[in-house]
Amino acid sequence: MPAFQTAKYQTDAGTIVRIRISESTATVAGNGEPAGALTDGRLFAYASNPGSRRGNQLNARGLRLERFLGIGINRKRLTTFLPVLTPAGLATFTDGAALVIGGETYAIASKIGES
Repeated sequence: MPAFQTAKYQTDAGTIVRIRISESTATVAGNGEPAGALTDGRLFAYASNPGSRRGNQLNARGLRLERFLGIGINRKRLTTFLPVLTPAGLATFTDGAALVIGGETYAIASKIGES
């Protein structure tokens, strides 16, 4: 079971809030925390798989990642969501590029904006 930690997340408006992310997410290159102190300690950014990102105050921007298992008719596509902690950080990722998270290689399928 992955360990989680509380990190800082900078909104598109510049406010710094808290977000819960896994330790493997925190170590992805280009996904560093914003500088500065929390500016709204009451607000939490929400990060989850696309499609289940509703029901909270702020849905984090990020990347939809995918990887494939198996071959032929037994091939399965697995998707996950990687929150990107700063607005500038989102620009550093390219669609189709490979990322290694927790020892697994994923391809960036798309960028998802903050909502």
